Amino acid sequence: MQRIRPRTLHHCLTAVALAALVGLTGCTGGSGGSDDAAAGGAQTMERDEAASSTGAREQAGAPGGGAGFLPARAARRIGEPDLIQRATVHLRHDDVGRAVEEVRRLVLDAGGLVGSESTRAGDEGRNVRTSLTLRVPAEAFADVLQEVSGIGELVSRQRSTQDVTAQVIDVESRIASQKVSVNRIRELLSRAGDLDEVLALERELASRESDLESLLAQQDRLADQTSMSTLDLTIGRTSKDEPEPDEAGFGAGLSWGWGAFVGVLTALVTAVGAALPFLLVLVPAGGLAWVAVRRTGRRSQAPPTPPPSTATG
Repeated sequence: MQRIRPRTLHHCLTAVALAALVGLTGCTGGSGGSDDAAAGGAQTMERDEAASSTGAREQAGAPGGGAGFLPARAARRIGEPDLIQRATVHLRHDDVGRAVEEVRRLVLDAGGLVGSESTRAGDEGRNVRTSLTLRVPAEAFADVLQEVSGIGELVSRQRSTQDVTAQVIDVESRIASQKVSVNRIRELLSRAGDLDEVLALERELASRESDLESLLAQQDRLADQTSMSTLDLTIGRTSKDEPEPDEAGFGAGLSWGWGAFVGVLTALVTAVGAALPFLLVLVPAGGLAWVAVRRTGRRSQAPPTPPPSTATG
């Protein structure tokens, strides 16, 4: 049997003691780390929220992007831009009422609606002019515009398109960031204990919620303008008595001048006819008054008669 040397036994006991001491130190350090993690939970949560917001912006491919909140719109926008389309059409038709009904049917069949309608009736009580504001789904706008333009005689047509894809992406990304900001303030408010801190957080929360509501309203307006295109339509009755609104040149000026001359002459004749009954009464009365005044003036200007002379004898 081999005998253990005292020096070797001493080294073994020292190693065991050091191992036990390290174990106790590790347990104490683990407990302290747990306390530190609990105390810094708010900071960790804020860092995680900020990291998630930054990740969402990076996925959107734009500063402040919000792809994490609206992945469907971000994916759709890769091949389809957001456009605001608007057109203005002026038509002529023999029967304005029938043309309006046909336009209304076309728009409703396409899934659109009539936003506003204004009608002017003529002397005979018939519809002579109607103005319509039509809202048509963007995907059917081109077809509806073509069909509406063929209902009557086309006088004029204008069309405009505005690309607002960048604006839509910017608003969505700002909404995503603002939602993260609002949630962070709400979390801090739930853990606040001091009254001054609670009041300050409530004011900040109200300000950020107001900004978020404004962004959401802007997003709704953009969504409405890009999903529903606008068509401003005017239908007038075809009439030879009325010149075309776009008519110009020497003939148009001469026609307008003759009409103005006839109008002024008609007004003068009407004024004379209205004043004639008064003239029939006032002129004879004025003449009699003038004769009477003249006679009275002559009598007052006659020389006095000299007194008769007396003879002296």
